[in-house]
Amino acid sequence: MNRIYRLVFNRQLGVMQVTSELTTRTGSAGGASDSPLRRSLLAAAITLMCSVPVGSAFAVDTLIDADREITDTQVFGDDLIIGATGNAKLRVSGNGVVNASSVDNNSAVARDAGTVASVEVDGLNAQFNVNGRFTVGVNGNGTLDLRNGARSTISSLRVGQNGGSQGRVVLANNGTQLTTGSLYVGMQGDGALALTSGARAVVNGTGADAEIGINRAATLDISGAGSELQVLNRGLLLGRYAAGTATVSDSGALTVGGRLAIGTDGSSSGDGVGTLNVNTGGSINANSMLIGSGLSGGGDVVVDGASSVKVANRLTISEGRRGTLSVSEGSTVEVGNLRMDDLGGNVARPAAGKLSVDGSTLTVNGLLAATSNATFSNGAQITSGSASVRDSAESTIHTLSVDGTQTRWSNAGALDVSGNLAITNGAVLSTDTARIHSGQFAFNVGRDAREQEATRVNGAGSQLVASNGIVIDNESTVANRGQLVVSDGGLVDAGAAGISIGAAGHLVIGGAITSHTGDTAVPTMVFGAAEAAGVLADTTRIELGGARAEIDFNHTDADYRFDHTVVSTAAVSVTDASGVIRNLAGTTTLGGDLSGFGGVIRNVGGKLVINSDTFLQATQDRAGAGTTWAPQAVYVSGGELQVNGNLGALYAANGKSWDGTQRSSFVIASTGGVLSGTGNTGTVSIVHGGVLAPGADGVGTFNVQGDIGFNNIINSGLTVWEPTLTAYEKAFFDVDIKGDGSADRVVATGKATIGSSRGEAGVRVNALDAQTSYQNGQSYVILEAAGGVEGTFADVASKSAFITPTLAYTGNSVALNIALNSTPPVDPVDPVDPVDPVDPVEPTPPVDPVDPVEPTPPVDPVDPVEPTPPVDPVDPVEPTPPVDPVTPVDPVTPPPPLVFGSVAQSYNQARVAASLDTLQQSGAALALYNQLLMHSAEEARVAFDDLSGDVFPSNRALLLQDHFLRDAMDSRWTLASALQAGDVAGWVSAGGSRTTLDGNSNAGKHRINGTGVSVGVDWQVSEGWRIGAAGGYQDAKITAQARIAETDVDARYVGLYAGTDMGQAYLRGGITYADYDLDVQRTVRIAGAPQRLTGSTSADALTGFAEVGFNADLGGWTLTPYLNAAYTRLQSDAFSETGGSAALAVARETDKWWSATLGARASWDISGGASDAAQLSFGLAWQHSGGDDELYGRHQIVAGADAFQVQGVPMARNVGVADVAVAVNTTERSRLQFGAQGRKGDGLTDLGAYLNWHVRF
Repeated sequence: MNRIYRLVFNRQLGVMQVTSELTTRTGSAGGASDSPLRRSLLAAAITLMCSVPVGSAFAVDTLIDADREITDTQVFGDDLIIGATGNAKLRVSGNGVVNASSVDNNSAVARDAGTVASVEVDGLNAQFNVNGRFTVGVNGNGTLDLRNGARSTISSLRVGQNGGSQGRVVLANNGTQLTTGSLYVGMQGDGALALTSGARAVVNGTGADAEIGINRAATLDISGAGSELQVLNRGLLLGRYAAGTATVSDSGALTVGGRLAIGTDGSSSGDGVGTLNVNTGGSINANSMLIGSGLSGGGDVVVDGASSVKVANRLTISEGRRGTLSVSEGSTVEVGNLRMDDLGGNVARPAAGKLSVDGSTLTVNGLLAATSNATFSNGAQITSGSASVRDSAESTIHTLSVDGTQTRWSNAGALDVSGNLAITNGAVLSTDTARIHSGQFAFNVGRDAREQEATRVNGAGSQLVASNGIVIDNESTVANRGQLVVSDGGLVDAGAAGISIGAAGHLVIGGAITSHTGDTAVPTMVFGAAEAAGVLADTTRIELGGARAEIDFNHTDADYRFDHTVVSTAAVSVTDASGVIRNLAGTTTLGGDLSGFGGVIRNVGGKLVINSDTFLQATQDRAGAGTTWAPQAVYVSGGELQVNGNLGALYAANGKSWDGTQRSSFVIASTGGVLSGTGNTGTVSIVHGGVLAPGADGVGTFNVQGDIGFNNIINSGLTVWEPTLTAYEKAFFDVDIKGDGSADRVVATGKATIGSSRGEAGVRVNALDAQTSYQNGQSYVILEAAGGVEGTFADVASKSAFITPTLAYTGNSVALNIALNSTPPVDPVDPVDPVDPVDPVEPTPPVDPVDPVEPTPPVDPVDPVEPTPPVDPVDPVEPTPPVDPVTPVDPVTPPPPLVFGSVAQSYNQARVAASLDTLQQSGAALALYNQLLMHSAEEARVAFDDLSGDVFPSNRALLLQDHFLRDAMDSRWTLASALQAGDVAGWVSAGGSRTTLDGNSNAGKHRINGTGVSVGVDWQVSEGWRIGAAGGYQDAKITAQARIAETDVDARYVGLYAGTDMGQAYLRGGITYADYDLDVQRTVRIAGAPQRLTGSTSADALTGFAEVGFNADLGGWTLTPYLNAAYTRLQSDAFSETGGSAALAVARETDKWWSATLGARASWDISGGASDAAQLSFGLAWQHSGGDDELYGRHQIVAGADAFQVQGVPMARNVGVADVAVAVNTTERSRLQFGAQGRKGDGLTDLGAYLNWHVRF
């Protein structure tokens, strides 16, 4: 090969230049280079001779502006440019080898704008090597393509250099390899690097990091087994000032010896965005990894499809910018340490780090420093050496979620939680130790400082297990609390070390603290809605080590047991014990060892039951010989506190004393709070709406070892309760009583003070003993005070309309007397009809004068009387035999007092009340009697209505309205006009109806809804006469909302029918039999103890009916006047209810009902001559009924009382009837009819619809 020098004129620069080129024997560009010395001397000589500028003429580029293929070794000593000014392709194949020198770093593919050029290197022996910088896409569209084992070594590779350019490097197939000292993809132009099917690229320089997406969007794609990009001695940046996207898939691999940064640097506009997708078995190995930093737009890493990422040292998610790592679909990530939101300062950012592990594995060999913006779910397996959870750097508040039945987080060391953490739906987090505290939002710009963070363990199977203990406290202000919330079956196990709650720490069972109000120095915690409770492991011990260290119960459970040891471990002051137990919602029973707990007890809602003894250490010296602790404070400001143990120690047992009490507790019940139980307390004050209700869910004695005051604060030595409140609402003493002489009672060793200048107190009788008769009155001692009783209750009240309670006082006690109000019932009086006015009376005419009377004639003398004959002597009388002694007569039992009738307002209520007065005074009957005694007048009337059983006669009234099969047989005749003599016909009818009978003062409104189907067949037996048989079934439900009653009805029907046409007149009729099964359920609303009663019975009805009518053809339409008559006899069986003391025995009844209907139907042929013979019909009628207008029921309370009679809903006597139907032929031998019917009047509303199909055989 020879080098030729030419002198040429550069038109662009306007100068003469020396150019050189290599020549070969074939004329191809290339050849061996001359020695640099020879080139320089010859070029200098020619230049001097021509007197033209030389400049850098000795580094002249080699230009290839056409397609060219190299199959042998070619050496280019200067810059090699493929597609300098025009489109070109350089193909290196076979044994082709290109070795180029980039003297001025101008070697490139697609130099000028608009050019499209490529280098293709194909084959095991093909090579393309550049010593220096090589650029793919300087201003044009360039491609470097290596495949099928080709190799390339380039000192520095740039892809997509200037604005508007596009560069693409493609490596394919096993054995293909690109080696470069540095790699820059997407500088000012678009760039792409792709490795597929086993191809490899190695960046082995030691200078600046490799970059993808520097100032322009760029992509890196690695796919296929064996495909790999290795950045050996430096880092790799994805998305520096532009979008850089890398995808590693299908078992491809990316190895970075330095730092792999995704989304870094950038400008204030956030234009650097990095994305790394690792999927379908792809793998990443890096020394360290950073996702989202500088001023970039952030970085996103997605690992899915059983892929893997391994980071030897630290993985950082967000270093000041948005960074996300999502791991899913069985993938694995293993790192040395992991840290989220590593800002180097407490500065809130608009976006921060986010971590998601879904059904995959994350292993952190060292510290996992997560923020609350993380999610571990769907069977994720998390392993860490130690861990922390803190606030996200965003202004938005997040919660780290550990969720799902198979999700596990195993932390070998300490866990520090100062942000939101939720363990839910069966997930388990296990750790050596855990500290839960409030960081008061490390990045609090834009946040509501009142919001409260929490660690939550929620849901069955969810667990937080700390083998060596849990600490809950607060490291900032008292306004923000550290809280561990256990709810909805979640479990916390703190091991043998237990749970230590420090200042401002909360253990919450149920709904968490959500915010606070008031001054941050003395805040009031605001709790969210109550939730189902969680549990602690059985042996968990709790220590309360500060005045604001609390156990809070805010749950929805009806019987939650908390049988744990609770102790106060430190003092607020010299004389106070630490900690608070607070109940806000739900029923909580404390049954563990509370002997070491001397803190405050607060009940603000729900019910707290204390079955244990508290603070027995109160008898010990506190601050020197003979000194004592301050009394344990107990506040009941809502709900109920039931004390069945001993609150505090009895001072007298240790020779100590304290002003006002001999037991070391002080109780205040106020604002509706109820103090109950059978235990022992120190001094008690019931004030400002507070209630004392002795007994543990029944009659009992409450013991006060000290003084008791009703609306009178007993001096406690504590801060004065509500010192600014000068007037108290009324305080109450609630009493339940028993017939054995016992009653709710309070016994005080000190003085009882009732009322004060600030307010009064009253007694309320709330319940009577179920098994005691009060017909002769009872008396009970309800208050005893050894130190005397001062003051009186303002009143004694009961809501009952039937009893009168009174109080009697002695020097040391108060007694309650109970007497019944016995008043004869007043029968309801029907209204008197108005009297017609009296007609005026005619004046009396004058009387004529009396005529003179004729004188009386003289009387004849009387004849002499005959003398009386002598009387015979009387026979001697026999002596009367002695009378047998009269058998002594048993004393007459006085009738029971008439009590309940005084509030009755209706006929039915009066009959029920009279029966209730006769309830037996024992057993279930007495219990019912006493329950009713405690009813107010309104409550009693509701109970009387329910007790009446008016649903039973009302059900019969609705059954008498049943015309299901009769209507189906009536409708059949309108479809029979096409029948021929001798035809046999069959039919099917399906329909539904709703019938309502309005109620009145006696019975509530009743409604029956039913659907059913019936079938029939008929045939001609003689000329003009047809007979048939039918059967059917209907399922129905009767409801009476006012009585909370419903009846399920199963009805079965059979029937016969016949009819004949007599010219235009017709006569038809039939008989039906119905068999009913009824299942009744109803509620009797006895206040505080409603009873759900059930009963089953049967009934049957026999109905006969006939109709005569006349079909008048009026030209195009037919008018049919008709008269229909029906008679029904219903028999209902006797039965008894079950389910409670209010159950009734119902007598057998027979009811009769008839109806007469006069109406007319009109029908039109609407077929227009079509074969379907469509017909429309419409009818109106008036129906008059009679029989048993008012149905009565004869009932008796099964528990034992006189029988009584009540009325059901009234029957309707006069109603209007309307019906409409459309019928069409479906075939030559069948016809279909759809119709609807309604009846309305006298409180009856009846609506029904049906579909009939008729076929002749």
